[in-house]
Amino acid sequence: MLNFISLDPSHTDDILSEVIIKSLTDWAIDRKLFSMTFDDCSAYEVMVFRIKDWLSQNRPLLKNGDLFDVRCVTHLLKSIVQEVMEACRDVTHKIRESVRHVKSSQTVLGKFNEIAQQVGINSGRRLVLDYPMQWNSTYMMLEAAIEYRVPFVFCKSMMHPTQRLYLRWSGNGLVLLQMIFLSSVALKMKLKFDVYWNKCSMVLAIAAILDPRFKMKLVEYYFRQIYGSAASDRIKEVSAGLRELYNEYSMGLSSPDEDSGLPGSCLPSSSNSSRDKLKGFDKFLYETSQSQSMSSDLDKYLEEPVFPRNYDFSILNWWKVHTPRYPILSMMARDVLGIPVSTLGPEVAFSNGGRVLDQYHSSLSPDTREALLCGQDWLRMEPEGTTLTLSNSPLPLPVETS
Repeated sequence: MLNFISLDPSHTDDILSEVIIKSLTDWAIDRKLFSMTFDDCSAYEVMVFRIKDWLSQNRPLLKNGDLFDVRCVTHLLKSIVQEVMEACRDVTHKIRESVRHVKSSQTVLGKFNEIAQQVGINSGRRLVLDYPMQWNSTYMMLEAAIEYRVPFVFCKSMMHPTQRLYLRWSGNGLVLLQMIFLSSVALKMKLKFDVYWNKCSMVLAIAAILDPRFKMKLVEYYFRQIYGSAASDRIKEVSAGLRELYNEYSMGLSSPDEDSGLPGSCLPSSSNSSRDKLKGFDKFLYETSQSQSMSSDLDKYLEEPVFPRNYDFSILNWWKVHTPRYPILSMMARDVLGIPVSTLGPEVAFSNGGRVLDQYHSSLSPDTREALLCGQDWLRMEPEGTTLTLSNSPLPLPVETS
């Protein structure tokens, strides 16, 4: 965590982009930035455009900035789950209340278990009551309740004798309604996922290729399942994107830029190259006379067999050891594999609430609050072997529960 800045909710994308740009400049990382991870797939478009435009004025972004803005996969997951939970709210409430009634007393629970045994259910799974703000607990409640669906229906039909006959008559209609409902929910889920996939699929595919256990094989395997007959075209797009990115790293490595520090300085700075009338010639010369020899790094990596999969494998250690063998590709791996796919910690991944400051953090001055949160994050990241001992539990923003 580099900064923790308090902003008024009414601030526009222009102000947000200015704050981020100032932070990048203060930390002198504006020329070293490969990508940024943002929360939502449909928000921040104006802010992202302004940041990319400002960065590209100082130094061209790799692959024209196509890989720059990555979106948080945890936000996507939470958004999809919330869509489903809202669609199933009434059903979930009825199941929750049914489970609550069954577990209200030992007598009721005992009668329910007797009915379950009578209808042939001998599941070792117990009914559990969820915590509504934690959707993974709701999933576990529903998963257990499904196994006891027949006893629940049997209990209800005992209270309403005509219900069993009605269900028998209207069974086909209920199945049709369920299919329509599920199709509607699935379509909304897919639309959300497609927005994320269209924006992030290229960088995710390149990251998978840079895993020596998978390389192009994983992309080829899954793209055939995802795209069917159009898979070959998609695979070619990924292969072309990978080589385009690799060539830009190669050019940056061979450029005489004295501030050469990939990825931000892997291309000649705009201040010098904008006046160079032979800039296009340099690119032509590179592509026609050196591309074959420079791309051997990538070709060699892809042609060699994949590394055996095992649970003790560390991809970062693998690239560290193989840097002399793949000098250019290892720089790519360092940057691509370092992209955060989420802006949220695991403590809020399964929560329906949001991260908010409690009254104690809110009462602090902005500078003190930033020093406290950032300082704690830095201290927890101290190198191994230091004598400083801190609690492993972070100081997360409390999860909103109301």
